[in-house]
Amino acid sequence: MGRGNPGQRSARRGTRGVRRRAAPPERSPRIGALCGPRLGPPGRRRRCFRRRAPPHAPTRTALAPPGRPTRAAERADPTVTLDKIDALALRIHPYSETSQIVNWLTAKGEPLTTLVKGACRPKSGFLGQYDFFYTCELVFYRHDRPDGLHIAREIAPLKTRSRLRSDWQAFCGASYAGTLAAELARSGGAHARLYQQLEALFDALQVQSGVAALLIWFELQMLGLMGWAPQLNRCVVCGSAPPGDAWAGLAVTLGGVLCQPCRAARRVETDAVSAAGLALLRRWQTASSPNAALAAPCPPELLLVSRRVLGRFLLYHLDWMPRARRVAWQMTSGGKHAETKPEGFPR
Repeated sequence: MGRGNPGQRSARRGTRGVRRRAAPPERSPRIGALCGPRLGPPGRRRRCFRRRAPPHAPTRTALAPPGRPTRAAERADPTVTLDKIDALALRIHPYSETSQIVNWLTAKGEPLTTLVKGACRPKSGFLGQYDFFYTCELVFYRHDRPDGLHIAREIAPLKTRSRLRSDWQAFCGASYAGTLAAELARSGGAHARLYQQLEALFDALQVQSGVAALLIWFELQMLGLMGWAPQLNRCVVCGSAPPGDAWAGLAVTLGGVLCQPCRAARRVETDAVSAAGLALLRRWQTASSPNAALAAPCPPELLLVSRRVLGRFLLYHLDWMPRARRVAWQMTSGGKHAETKPEGFPR
């Protein structure tokens, strides 16, 4: 009887062990103003947490090494544009343990240098997509930077030319031709014809074996493209066209052949070239393709004379001789007749 009302006893059992939630403490107006408007019942406000990095934690921009812009910086920089173009891979340099720098010659005849990030990683998407003397479709970020280094995004091979990396003579010839074309493009001779002639030479070296004749044809085409083509049909002084035996030789300083009377009157130093050698040079100069240049028979003695004459022409107009030219001629001639700088060369 002393246990009370049964209804009250059941109510107490239902609430046994349940802790009542205390009312939240009153917040100051300053904290409430920072937390924003009221949400939910009166007296309860939304908590706002601002995650701030400690002062010693570096940001993402600080983590990026100098000279390597991040993707966020590439998107935010208005001077960065996405470009796509066909190009020839001429040189490959290591930049870091996983990245490489590739020198290209674009389809517009312009030299281009790109940084390929992560090219040497085991799971990189650039593995097998480019190599020496590849023709590739290049997608890159063009930067207005003083060093001229752009960032490669995608590379797709179009022509691989495996023989140029297995045959040493073809490799040396292609390396010299790429060096000469890149130097002419940097000196202000960027032209789409430059890219077309270099690609035609690479295609011919892939299937042909006459490396020496192909290099002479390419040198004559480059001299003509830059406006330095030697005049081989008429005398550069009087304009006459004497018979084949009446030529006095080829004057490098005047830019063409001389007849006997003009040489005696001017006393100009000339290189002795036979009538057959001049005819061979004219055929190479007018050939529109490497295959047409290879169609002409080329004796070794005429090939040697043509190589020396064109070497003097290049040295006179460029003021330098690519080291790759000497290596290429040593490889094609079996180590004989090494190319050396002429002594007492007139300028």
